[in-house]
Formats: sequence, structure tokens, C-alpha cells
Amino acid sequence: MSTASPWTGELLLGDYAAVYLGPIGDAAPHRHLAAQAVFGGATLSTAHGERQGELLLIDPLLPHRLWPSAQAHTLVFIEPSHRQVAPRWRSRVRALAEGCEVAVLAAPERSFWSADTASIDAAWRTAAAQELEALLGAALTLAAAAARMHLSPSRFRHRFAETMGVPFRRYVLWRRLRQAAHCIGAGASATEAAHAAGFADAAHFSRTLRGNFGVSPQPSLLRMQVRPMPENYVDERLVEALRRNGSRSCAR
Repeated sequence: MSTASPWTGELLLGDYAAVYLGPIGDAAPHRHLAAQAVFGGATLSTAHGERQGELLLIDPLLPHRLWPSAQAHTLVFIEPSHRQVAPRWRSRVRALAEGCEVAVLAAPERSFWSADTASIDAAWRTAAAQELEALLGAALTLAAAAARMHLSPSRFRHRFAETMGVPFRRYVLWRRLRQAAHCIGAGASATEAAHAAGFADAAHFSRTLRGNFGVSPQPSLLRMQVRPMPENYVDERLVEALRRNGSRSCAR
């Protein structure tokens, strides 16, 4: 695969959502916890072939690879665990999808984009996410997280996977990635960001980033402009970004 297509856009990080604005760079096949919407006309590859559309909707944890493109795109990442943030972003993307040619890469059992997942043990899901966030800076273990939720480790592991739709360890690595990206946006090196986010070392951070996004910290993440997402971005600025990046029929 060619390395001539870098990720050089802007990455806006919110607590449970992120938006990338810019060209699509090279990436290996990967899968991530977030549901993803790709605006701007793109092609993705899966084990079952290719999908194309002005808007691509990708369910969490489905393996895929976006084809590189030099034109500007808007990529939206929505973490499905939060009972308020996820439905709000999903509703906004659904509304914008009404004016687009849409291709969906959906999970066979229940698609994030079509199912109302907000009611599935929502209060416990949000409480667990908040407790884990408080522990990320320390040596976060299954036992420590279970104690915060007043459950045995085995019961917590089972309920977490059932409610979140992802194993405990994978969820923790996902949240550490977000924390490391914030550190890089603040000027930290990849090694400094790895340690601040709780990774064992820079190599652990690099392997996790590549597995989730198909890229490495150097040069991909370090070449982006990483910034905090402005407040109310989904309501006030997302449509403006789509228009700026050429997705006019999705930004009526």
C-alpha cells in the first residue's frame, strides 16, 4: 500500500464523539468501537467487497478500510456507550442522510444506525463509562472497575460486554486512545502521550492505534491538527463543515 497519502486534516475530539475534517489518508484494514459516518463521497473495502456512497454509515467493530482520497471529507465517530450523546449524534446524521446517496455497512444482529439502542440498560452503561473514565489515569484493572460498580469481577465482565457490546479490555483501550490523542493535540510526543494515557509504552500505543484506525502515531496522528470539539458542534457547526467539504446534498 502506498504511503503517499497522509492524514493532514483537523481532528476535533469531544467526550464521546469526534470529527475529522480533511483528506482520507492511507490506512490498513481495521475496526473500532465507534460508529462512523463518512461524508463527501468515498469508497470502502470489506471482506465481502466494496461499498460506495456520498455518505457511508459503518457500524461499530466491523472491519473495513477507506480508500485514500485527496479531496476534503467529513468523518464522524460516535461512541455508542453514552445514552445522551450517541442518540443525539445518530439522530443528526440520520436527518442529514435524507438528502444523500447512502451505503450502510451494518452489523447482522442490530445496526447502530437503525436501532434505538438508547434504552438498552442505558443508566448502567453511562454509570460504568463514567467510573472507567475516572480510573483511566491509574492502573485500571477489571477488579477495580468491578468494585466501583459493586459487582464481582466475573459478573461485571459479563454485564459490561452484554451492555456495552464490547469486551472490557477493548473499551478501555479505546478510551485510552482518545486520551492519548488529546495529549498529542496539546503538544506531547507519541511516547509522552502513551504514558499519560496509561499505555505500557509507545509501541503498545502504536499497535492499539493501528488496530483501531489502521494508522500509526508517526506520521499520521502527529500530522493532524488535534483540537477540542466546540460546544454544540453537532447542532451548530456540523452542517457548515459538510458544506465546506463539498457534501452539499447532505447539508440542506
